[in-house]
Amino acid sequence: MAIDQKPLISFCTTLLSRRDDPIHDFRVRHCHDFIHNFSKLHGNHRAELVIALWPCDDMDLEGWMEAVSLFAQDYKDVNRFTLRTTPMTGHFNVNAGHNASFAEAKASILFFCDTDILLPADAIDVLLDKVKRGQCYFPIWQSETEDKSKIIWRIHSFGNAAFHRKDFKQVGKLSEKQAVSWGGDIDIFKKAQKTPGLKVIRENWEGLWHRWHPKPDRNFYNAVDDKTKY
Repeated sequence: MAIDQKPLISFCTTLLSRRDDPIHDFRVRHCHDFIHNFSKLHGNHRAELVIALWPCDDMDLEGWMEAVSLFAQDYKDVNRFTLRTTPMTGHFNVNAGHNASFAEAKASILFFCDTDILLPADAIDVLLDKVKRGQCYFPIWQSETEDKSKIIWRIHSFGNAAFHRKDFKQVGKLSEKQAVSWGGDIDIFKKAQKTPGLKVIRENWEGLWHRWHPKPDRNFYNAVDDKTKY
């Protein structure tokens, strides 16, 4: 079966990596693993990965973009795999990253996601089944507890969300005065719920996995640029 030439689905994510970030090594490794995981997804539809990318404090933006692109070097022969980065400047802001990746994305189906998740092999088929005009998808994913004693469903997390492009435009540009750092992602969920004519599917997605990392210091991200106050 021939593979579509235009991407049908865009995986949109945002990434900040600073050497002084206490979990820097986890972020870099998870990003690498996420790209590898993405390249192994099943299906005959072309997909793209769009990363809104903030520069490292000890690496200029072009150097950081090149470093992320090198993560995908081993997968360049996967003919349905496309990786693109969109450069970001200023104060780190998750919603700003979502807005930028949306503007850059080429597909009609958009999946906003974190780089510290692992996707099941049939992720593209699942998303194409769940998302259509007038219907968006906020899957609940699994992860280990901090002490790694058990696996739980993360019912209070909303950061992974899938929309049809026209519906996301109707939801509207996300507020960049909110979601300054990770953890403020409920904004997109609340806006979707309030959008007339848009059905929100909220259910467990078996196989969607959030990888463990030390708890991020939100004060660290909020203080990256003290000149900007929200």
